[in-house]
Amino acid sequence: MLEKGATPLERLERALDLERVVLFAGSVLSELAGHRTRGDQVLTLFKRLDLAPEAKAEIEESWSGIPAGEVMEMLISACGRREVLHSYIAMMNEPRLAGTKTPAPFRALGEMPFRHAISATVDDLIEVAFKERDPLIYDGTQSFENELSDVFADRRMAIVKLYGCLAQASSIRLDPRELAKFCYENAFFSKTVASIVGSSTVLFAGMTWTSIDTTLEAMPDVGEALRTSGPHIVLLREDRSNRGLRATSVMQKYNLDPLEIARDDPRVGYNEGIGAFLVSLSRRWISKRAMTDVIDQHGATLPTAENLKPGEGHLERICLKDIGPFANLELDLSAGWTVFLGDNGVGKSTILRAVALALCGSDASRFADIARKLIRSGSDGTGQIDLTIDGTVHRVDLRRMGSSISFKAPTLSVIEQGTKLVLGFPALRGGSTRSSLSQAPSAQSRPDVADVAPLVQGGVDERLDNLRQWIVDLEARGKTAIRDAFFAVVTDFLKDQTSLRFGRISDSLDVLVWADDELVPFDQLSQGMSSLLAWVGVLIQRMNEVYGDDPSSLERPALVILDELDAHLHPEWQRQLVPVIRRHFPNVQLIATTHSPLVVSALDMRSVLSVTRHRQQIEVRRAEENLTGLRADQVLTSELFGLQSTRSVRYGEKTKTLDDLIRKENSSAAAKQLTSEELELKATLTSELEFETVLGEGPGERAQYILRLRESLEGTDNASMGAVAEFDHLLGGEEA
Repeated sequence: MLEKGATPLERLERALDLERVVLFAGSVLSELAGHRTRGDQVLTLFKRLDLAPEAKAEIEESWSGIPAGEVMEMLISACGRREVLHSYIAMMNEPRLAGTKTPAPFRALGEMPFRHAISATVDDLIEVAFKERDPLIYDGTQSFENELSDVFADRRMAIVKLYGCLAQASSIRLDPRELAKFCYENAFFSKTVASIVGSSTVLFAGMTWTSIDTTLEAMPDVGEALRTSGPHIVLLREDRSNRGLRATSVMQKYNLDPLEIARDDPRVGYNEGIGAFLVSLSRRWISKRAMTDVIDQHGATLPTAENLKPGEGHLERICLKDIGPFANLELDLSAGWTVFLGDNGVGKSTILRAVALALCGSDASRFADIARKLIRSGSDGTGQIDLTIDGTVHRVDLRRMGSSISFKAPTLSVIEQGTKLVLGFPALRGGSTRSSLSQAPSAQSRPDVADVAPLVQGGVDERLDNLRQWIVDLEARGKTAIRDAFFAVVTDFLKDQTSLRFGRISDSLDVLVWADDELVPFDQLSQGMSSLLAWVGVLIQRMNEVYGDDPSSLERPALVILDELDAHLHPEWQRQLVPVIRRHFPNVQLIATTHSPLVVSALDMRSVLSVTRHRQQIEVRRAEENLTGLRADQVLTSELFGLQSTRSVRYGEKTKTLDDLIRKENSSAAAKQLTSEELELKATLTSELEFETVLGEGPGERAQYILRLRESLEGTDNASMGAVAEFDHLLGGEEA
């Protein structure tokens, strides 16, 4: 995010330093190279087309009051699209007035580190300007889903051609109405453009307020992305019209700021002023980059794209509106661990499921039945999920419509972009009984909605089967290093309890592992081990498939969303969970629910969120009590868990009965004196509670306490043979 209060020029230069500027180029910019502006193009067509007198008169009468795009619509209505397209292509292919040499402003554009470019023209000037960067030219007619993952990861520049490419007649959109129709029928194209602008500062150059408005009205997703990001910058000559009603309306609608070029010389034309500014901006940027040790005001090296890689940021913020039990919920998250605590039924799992649904982006429509249930009861039938990732807001709007539901996601999610590996796991994790595996590798080499679908759907997560297949594939490909890294992580959990290492692949393609000294099939491991492998193992598998076979791939970033983190885990494994995961996956952001005090005591306060019900309202607040290093019983009786005692209910009942007897005995009323049966019960309870109230953390301390207590009772009138025998039994049990 750029500094508040900075001028548009300061914000533009700062964004260029960060390589976070998208160029949005219009036809006014093309005039610098001798091309006609959009208005001149329409005027030329008007003169060349064989129009009926009545149509010509109607267009002439309307000309001054409507945008050029609407005049183009009238020409198409009068002459037919085919004739207009033919004349348009012929006109655009005519030699440019300025010749073939690339003008200085376009060379200047190519010298600056624009992240991507969007062209609102069909000419190739922007492509020529950035040809040294080998950009991906995308007009929406190509199937570029895989290539676009390189674009969103900033491994390749994209030039988006909103109105198509002149070299491909079938791609040309003649006016904003055709652009709007194309975007409606090709949602992926619209969301791609919205995702590009929503994660950057956009510089509109060579576009008027009217052309900006008509273009963005044809692309509602792009307009929404601009509104929720920015502010963005419009490059204009200084003019009173920039403060007029039209300009003000467009600025407010799309979160735009004008960057006005001063009228130092009235003889300099509008376009020449913009061209001179771009050349000057390029020179300043090149001069700054030429400095060998550029430092900012804090003395740190200026950030660049190399140290601010997309996908390596984190989920920074969750905002839910009318989702589950939450009317409005806003949560800021750390880059490490975030764990939700709370009673069953307060909405912890709903938060995770809503996040997973939003990360599905356009594919969220696959989970319509689940999404309907997420909308808060008592709302107006709508819900909203906003996720801020790497500084960009990704929004999903839900609307219940009778028995169906509509989804609106203006931008591609980070999963759809292919820039972030995200995995979601429900509370029930394990394998199915499917036994058929193959030697054929089945890896999905990029992030996929299938990675979070099990959390959205609920039920039993059966990806453990995929993990078995992955191990078979590794063995078939001879990739033993990543296989051994996988078993090393698992062994780190087990410590000295047991060992687990790879054995072999049987002739029937069963994965056999050594559990201590016994060779057992992978799918016959304990439920606790299966639950652990079903998420830690799948995480390793997907990191390997997405990032490659190097074991260091475990150090790459990922987002893991996990319901019931401690499900089926032995207490010792719960105690080891946080340090082991942090050690092996240092750049994984983990968001989870848990009921385990052993997990919570390993986290700092900033990582723990308590979800509670208060007066029919659900509240989520950050932990205020530092639980680090406390014992499990101390954590359970803290404010976060709220238990009054960690002792058994039976112990509490005995204590209450004994307290009642003591109060009755101490009463002065004769009628309340204890009976012989009550006296015997009191003695029994006193003896039993003395046995059960044993201090100390470990077996050794408890044994010493019992031994001292036995010695103090032996030889006294109160020490019955039965009591001594029971002490001996307890001591023997501890020693055993």
